[in-house]
Amino acid sequence: MALADDLERVSASAEPFADPNERMSGILAAQPLGASPVYLCSFESETGTAWLALDDEARPLTDASLVHEAASLAALVEVVEELAGVELREPRLATNAYLDEIGSRLEGGLAAAVEQAFPAAEAVAEQVVERHKTPLA
Repeated sequence: MALADDLERVSASAEPFADPNERMSGILAAQPLGASPVYLCSFESETGTAWLALDDEARPLTDASLVHEAASLAALVEVVEELAGVELREPRLATNAYLDEIGSRLEGGLAAAVEQAFPAAEAVAEQVVERHKTPLA
């Protein structure tokens, strides 16, 4: 199954978690090392952004560490893509291998890009865990 199909399936499963004043605004897909894909669904409202991390079966995750790791990886990839001038034509899964691939295109290399992107990625990951729609342990 293609990633676009997975995103559609996960989106349909995440929609019922939206509060009446929220709308689902996007999905980031990430696969930390040694884990299955994690789908980070964002929900927007007047009060800000809420998050829901779903597993490959579209079930809410409960592991705060896994959610944090997936969110951090997704955010790092987003920032490094921007630094590398990557223009996406189709959805992609954020992985360490993909991060290495796009980082190899950067003049200063991946290490410099990650160092620059890490504080923002960490802030996003903390927000995802803090504003998760279901309990995390």
